[in-house]
Amino acid sequence: MKGFSLILLSLFLFSCQTQVEDIEIIDSHIHFFDPTRKEGVMWPPKTMKEIYKPTYPKHFAETAKANNVKKAVVVQASNSVMDAQWNLDITSKKPDFYAGIVCNLSTLGTKEFRSDIDKVLKNPRTVGLRITHPPIDRPFFSKEMLDDLRYVASKNVSLDILAHRFKFDDLVKIADEVPNLRIMIGLYRKSPEQINKMASRKNVYCKSGVPINKSQAEINEYLSLILKEFGEDRIVFGSNWPVTKLADYKLKKKLLFEFLKDKGNSAVEKIFHDNAEKFYRLKR
Repeated sequence: MKGFSLILLSLFLFSCQTQVEDIEIIDSHIHFFDPTRKEGVMWPPKTMKEIYKPTYPKHFAETAKANNVKKAVVVQASNSVMDAQWNLDITSKKPDFYAGIVCNLSTLGTKEFRSDIDKVLKNPRTVGLRITHPPIDRPFFSKEMLDDLRYVASKNVSLDILAHRFKFDDLVKIADEVPNLRIMIGLYRKSPEQINKMASRKNVYCKSGVPINKSQAEINEYLSLILKEFGEDRIVFGSNWPVTKLADYKLKKKLLFEFLKDKGNSAVEKIFHDNAEKFYRLKR
């Protein structure tokens, strides 16, 4: 019994000594793009001068090393099939590190979508579909769109949603209509009632979205809310690099760690690493 108590004490002391620098990360939200390509880019706009420039894996290397990032999920910013393949190609030299690509295909809900998604699904690193804004040439919420999302779910592929560009009720309907579709969403700036509503759908996960321009108290208030509603098994860390620069990346990681460290090692490991691996079905 005494020996068992010593083991527990050792584990406790070890957990107390854990530093933010020690935390291994799966970053579930980074972007690559190149405005100089002849196809151009949908995002970022020219007004974002700091990041409106070629941004490739080599540019993420310093940030990844400084923050103990072990894997990354690349989320496609522009919404063309060509861009999906471009993201797969430029990350192909480090497939274990860039373990997942979330593709953004504007053809969702059209007759072209199935062939487009099948094309990128030939690469096993295609782990998700992203939707960033409603189409301008047709209704967003349609039978065709839902049928395509059911097809996505049947392929064991997840859905990332840029929530602030959609009607909130439409997002809830997607979660209800396609309950076997894993959905990832950021909910910062949503009301407590809306967060509760999304969290009650068990197929919905939440990206941490730490707002670094707020005080630790304000950050803790938001994180406390999403932790209460989603629990430690359905929240993942995502940096939004390169919008998040190196110094801010370290701060974002630290702010989340400072909130989580009193919740135990399990919560830290799940939110910084394990949940993303599980949600995106990343190869171990």
